[in-house]
Amino acid sequence: MDSRKRLLGWKKAWGAMGLKKWVVLRKARKSVKEFEWVNEHPMECQETFVAKLARMNRDTLFGRRQNLEKIRCIDDYQRLVPVHDYESLRKYIKLIMNGERDILFHGFPAWWAKTSGTTSEPKLIPLSKEMTKYFDTGSILLYSFIMENPKENIDVLSGKLLYLRAPATIEYLNGVPIGYISGITGETQSRLARRMVVPSKKVCQMADWEEKFYGTILETICENVTMIVGVTPLLISMFRRMAEEYPERLLRDLENEQVKEKVRQALRNGGGRLLPVNCWENLKLFIPSSASMKPYIRQYRDLFRDTPIREAYAATEGQFGHEDQDGGGLVLHWDKYLFEFIPFEENGLMENDEDAKEKAQAGVPQERLVVPELKVGSLYEFLVTTPYGLYSYRIGDVLRLESKNPYKFTIVGRTKMTLNVFGEKVCEEHVSSAVTEAEAKTRTVISEYSCMAAGDGNGGPRYILYVEFIKPPKDMQRFITVWDKKLQEIAPAYGLFRANNAMLKRPMIVTLVKGTFQGYEKGRMRSQYSPGHLKPPHIITTGELPKELEFPIKNTLPGE
Repeated sequence: MDSRKRLLGWKKAWGAMGLKKWVVLRKARKSVKEFEWVNEHPMECQETFVAKLARMNRDTLFGRRQNLEKIRCIDDYQRLVPVHDYESLRKYIKLIMNGERDILFHGFPAWWAKTSGTTSEPKLIPLSKEMTKYFDTGSILLYSFIMENPKENIDVLSGKLLYLRAPATIEYLNGVPIGYISGITGETQSRLARRMVVPSKKVCQMADWEEKFYGTILETICENVTMIVGVTPLLISMFRRMAEEYPERLLRDLENEQVKEKVRQALRNGGGRLLPVNCWENLKLFIPSSASMKPYIRQYRDLFRDTPIREAYAATEGQFGHEDQDGGGLVLHWDKYLFEFIPFEENGLMENDEDAKEKAQAGVPQERLVVPELKVGSLYEFLVTTPYGLYSYRIGDVLRLESKNPYKFTIVGRTKMTLNVFGEKVCEEHVSSAVTEAEAKTRTVISEYSCMAAGDGNGGPRYILYVEFIKPPKDMQRFITVWDKKLQEIAPAYGLFRANNAMLKRPMIVTLVKGTFQGYEKGRMRSQYSPGHLKPPHIITTGELPKELEFPIKNTLPGE
């Protein structure tokens, strides 16, 4: 059956669904078809992007200094444009802050986007007005989801989009608003999209995250929510509060008796807990971003049961890709950015990697690969070039190529969030996968965890896993044994150094009392930390716990 006949069949089957859904379906089909072509021709898209970028920005200050007018292909680009981090671009950004135009891109920024500062101090990224068209990757994710099962998934558009976002404007710099990218994205959506989004702008502008959480639930509990979008750990944290802490307060504050009865019924269905899956019966899609869902999947299933998940790959610097199927890996938007990849083992900025540091000091250029040169299973530091002023920019993520045709990736961690005592380079994904394995095999549920490498005064060094359990294991030693065994399996270098306790001793588990991580989060909320600093630190590279997590300790099981 050809595509035209399929569309006619769907149209006939839906009958009275109305013109609006039919128009959306046609647009979804067209967008997905275009995106499939992009996935099938990534290198062609990358070459086209580079040529267009050089033409667009060659007359800027950066463009003249880097000879962008000489660029015709990616080889030219890599020869003329070096790798950048924020410090190497700071001199240009200071000029923009002082009011100068045509520095990194044409014109003057319409916004300053403040980074979340997950692994460092927050930074300001200038955003041009034209960059708003690069915020449409969310629509591609949505259209892809709809086309997986058009008959059912089209109903994702029949209700409201709950979008937990940070303020779009927190202050001004020379008259230009400074805000967080999630808020700016909300402000630049189409009028139709803005009508779908809840909660209100008033709630989104709240600086106190604790009140923002409650305000979001209070405003949306009566809505027909069909989609949920936001930063992964913040969403999970908010919905855990909704389930366990908010019911009495909601019943007191809600004025509509019909809505109160809806809450009471949801509480009965949830055994006394206000589960979001029982409040929004038409919920079709959950879209987390900025952090992997892996550490939270058991909590998520408790709160949302089988509601589909499609992860978005988004950061302050841009929206780079999305998960096109449940657990199917990330597909990148090759037509909107230039993506380069540095083999992770040769990363010149890796902490505790003396060989790599010596190479960098000697001026040995880093190998910057493009898509056809990548190998399945290998790890790469991710570099991004955007149309609005970031050039071969280190955003700090490490990706693994999972497959080709189409190219699919997994985010495995951050370059600065790696445990590396003897060169084992254990990243967040390694620790998370081991935690997930231990959870499953010991039938436990974890609220949060942190892991670091340190000596304990008994012949270390060893890894120390700090865990807050929702449902603790019957045998704590078995939990850490399973965790250790899995970590050795998926991180071979760790296994090598663990062999016979020769270098790394048996890991130690420290259990924290219930509410420890929530207390950490609340303390940072009160201090008005940026969204990125609210995330629990799953990897601690300093060798010292943040003071908020030092106490109270429920139990410690030393390694053998």
